[in-house]
Amino acid sequence: GQAVCLLRMGRFDEALATLDEAMPWVDAHAANADVLWAYGLLALARLRVGRREEARAAADKALARMRASIPVVYWVQPAVAGVVEVYNTLSLDAKGPARAELLAVGQQAARVLQVFSWSFQFARPAALFQRGRRFLALSQTSKAVRTWHRGLAVARELGMRYEEAQLLRAVADHDPAADRDATRAQAAAIIEA
Repeated sequence: GQAVCLLRMGRFDEALATLDEAMPWVDAHAANADVLWAYGLLALARLRVGRREEARAAADKALARMRASIPVVYWVQPAVAGVVEVYNTLSLDAKGPARAELLAVGQQAARVLQVFSWSFQFARPAALFQRGRRFLALSQTSKAVRTWHRGLAVARELGMRYEEAQLLRAVADHDPAADRDATRAQAAAIIEA
C-alpha cells in the first residue's frame, strides 16, 4: 500500500526504493496476486523515474501473471492500471514494429483491466483513462477525449477524486473545446485538497 501512496503523491524515487527492497521477497515467496501487484507498481515507478526499458521488463512480468490468471482481488487495481499505463506511454514514443508490439501487448493488458472493472466498479475510471490513452496512441484524439469525458462522469459519480484529477489533466491537454487553464486549475485543486 505504501508504494501506491508514494506514486500518487509524486514521490517516485521513494516508491521505487520501497518496491526494490521488497522484490527479493516477492520473487522468492509471493503468491500470484502479490507478484502481479509488485511488478505492476514496479513498472509504473520505473517509468516515472525514466527507466523505460526496466519499466517494460517489469510490465512484461506483471502481464505474464495477468495472462495466467485474471486478477480477482480488488487491491491489485493500481498495479493492473499501472501495467496498461506503461505500455500506453511507451507506445506513444515508439516507432515501427516496436510500436505495433507495444500496442498489441498493451491491448492485452487493457483487456484485463476492462474485465476487472466489470467486477470492481472503482476500476472503471482507470479503465476509461487508459482506454483514452490508447486511443491517443492510435492517433484517435477525438475518441480519446470522448472516453475521458465518460471517465470523468464515472469518477465523479463514484467520488474518486484522484482519478477525476487525472482525467481532467488529460482533457485539458487534448480537448480543443476545453478551457485548458481552468481545467488544469480544477485538477490541481483536487490534488492539493
